[in-house]
Amino acid sequence: MATLSDPWFVEDQVFLRADEPQHAVRLPSPPTLMRQDGGPPAAQLTLFIYPEPPPGDFPGGGAVLSLALDFGAPAPGIEEREPALPPEVREVDGPIHAPGTVRLYFGGTQLARAPVPAGFRPVVPLAATLDTTQAVLLRETMQRGMSGPLYAVAEGAIVVRLDGPEAAVEIDLGRVKQAMPADRDLPAAEAAEALHDLVADGALRLETTAASLSEPARLLCLAAAAERLFEPAATMQPWVVVPGWSSCPRNAALRLRPDLDDRAVRVRVGRDHETTLPWFAAAPIDLPVGALQQWRLPGWGARGARTTA
Repeated sequence: MATLSDPWFVEDQVFLRADEPQHAVRLPSPPTLMRQDGGPPAAQLTLFIYPEPPPGDFPGGGAVLSLALDFGAPAPGIEEREPALPPEVREVDGPIHAPGTVRLYFGGTQLARAPVPAGFRPVVPLAATLDTTQAVLLRETMQRGMSGPLYAVAEGAIVVRLDGPEAAVEIDLGRVKQAMPADRDLPAAEAAEALHDLVADGALRLETTAASLSEPARLLCLAAAAERLFEPAATMQPWVVVPGWSSCPRNAALRLRPDLDDRAVRVRVGRDHETTLPWFAAAPIDLPVGALQQWRLPGWGARGARTTA
């Protein structure tokens, strides 16, 4: 299991210590199409076309999209960061997941939503129906080998151990809304810096039952506050972050949650046992042209039955 004691920050990647001294734990990967080694990804786009519509109707059709997302594939660039870990670290393991959520979008339209299951390496199947315009646009991007309008965003948590007494963060949502821009996406590092300013201004209050707040508890409080205040925003590159931590990929972006009210809320973290550390992720979902199938459905006309006297 991962622990929050003295995490390693290697450039834009975060590695957690494990219970075993020679092991480190990486963050989940961004949502990635599941694939076998050397094989095609688990994705299929089936277009269907009505060539002869009923009288008074227009030609139409659409598509059915099905895919499976893997949250255990190595994150982009992580293999280049692992050699910077201390030499005693012999293995880098994936995390143990608590339940989460992933949403699939076409542009700004949500196509599907599914739970990220708890466990060691979650794989999430998704299916959605596209209208004719969406289907044609997605087919064109696939045929041209371009990044299209399809992307996924995920929110989840990994199981960690926090040694020490319970801590909490109290959030004045009204003051946060006044201080934070609600009309634009923020780089994740900028959002983390804003959290430190909110702590200094008293809009966020970090508390503990001990004489002082330990560094692991402080990190967990900041992540819990960020999870309550922000949601992931998609960009053109895949990324995964612990929200509220300044060590993160440059292309990671967060936005203030639209449903915040003006209450004061209190979030408790840790109690000398297993707890969870939130993570956000997003990635464009690029479908290979081999995942495309097209079906032209038969016409609507029917031959009348012949009767005999």
